[in-house]
Amino acid sequence: GSFKDRSAVGGGRFARNGASPFPEGSVCNDPPNFCSGAMLRRRHTHERRDGRRDQALDGATEEHLVEELAGIFWRKRRLRLAEGAVFRRGLAGTIAPTRGTVKAALAHLDVSQGTEGPLDAIQATAVETEDELRDLSDDEAMTRRALALLESGRKDRYKVALQAVREDTREWWEECLDRDSDELDEDEEIPAADADGLRGFLETKILPWYETRRKELLNRPLIRDQAFGEALEPVKLERLSRYEVHLDRKLERTLAMLVRLRQMRSVGDYE
Repeated sequence: GSFKDRSAVGGGRFARNGASPFPEGSVCNDPPNFCSGAMLRRRHTHERRDGRRDQALDGATEEHLVEELAGIFWRKRRLRLAEGAVFRRGLAGTIAPTRGTVKAALAHLDVSQGTEGPLDAIQATAVETEDELRDLSDDEAMTRRALALLESGRKDRYKVALQAVREDTREWWEECLDRDSDELDEDEEIPAADADGLRGFLETKILPWYETRRKELLNRPLIRDQAFGEALEPVKLERLSRYEVHLDRKLERTLAMLVRLRQMRSVGDYE
């Protein structure tokens, strides 16, 4: 075929087996090996049998420009990896329990102490959230039945009410009874193991917890948005953005030179 058919672009420099910056089974490679390997197998000679040395020179220039394009695309892919790494590093900080991400996300709802973590909200599906809401409603219904029993005039109301609550609620109550005095907050006392003590526990601890938990479950999208938003680190991304602009400009210049070279060759062939 003609020299034009054997040019760097016409020769398939961006074929599938040459477009990847990494060898098969590897996650890292250096740009020189990438650019000079599979993509540049076919080399143009400066000595042409027909004596057309000017076209051989054009071919070498075109091959160099293709090398530059390959390096630019390789670096742009690495740039995407760097952006993802920066975001994930920031996300690791936002899901930390001490970060207060959930409290910030639900600040307008006055949620102070909850049980939801940012990771729970991120990983939960809509179906799982619906199941948890139904479970919460069932739990609350059992607690309210226990409160109704405590308000009755039955002599065994404490015993039957304690059996009416869910097992985890009953375990929480037992933990409150077993606490030491040094574990209590200021102005807090260990409740009595009777109907009045259990009723106070359910009304001041359990019922408010239901309200807080329901707010957390219903606003999981807000918690996710808060976590993803706080994961963004503009200072670190700014350097990557400047580098991306540099690569875009270099890509534009290289493509313009390559197009111009092919236009000049087309004119020469026509003449």
